[in-house]
Amino acid sequence: MLLQTIISIPFSYYSTFVIEEKFGFNKSTLKLFIMDKVKGWVMLAVVGGGILALIIWFFQLAGSYFWVYAWALVAVFTIFMNLFYSKLIVPMFNKQTPLENGSLKTKIEA
Repeated sequence: MLLQTIISIPFSYYSTFVIEEKFGFNKSTLKLFIMDKVKGWVMLAVVGGGILALIIWFFQLAGSYFWVYAWALVAVFTIFMNLFYSKLIVPMFNKQTPLENGSLKTKIEA
């Protein structure tokens, strides 16, 4: 996973600072790009490490039925993240503003 992350950094950089810049979509800076990567790694370590630790604990505690507890944990976590992702995770990486009144908002609401 670490190797995949290291390999993907140049491609992500190219996508953000060359392709998006070419079409006028890039509003990022190098500092923001790096900070987003670091935040992602920290979240991966905390959340992913926490879930992995719980699954290992279930394995030690429940024996052959640990997979039931692990499945339940992953299912509950997935549902929780689907419900609260936009309130918990997105604000760490993006600024959210309400959509301005106009034709786009009207079409979406319709």
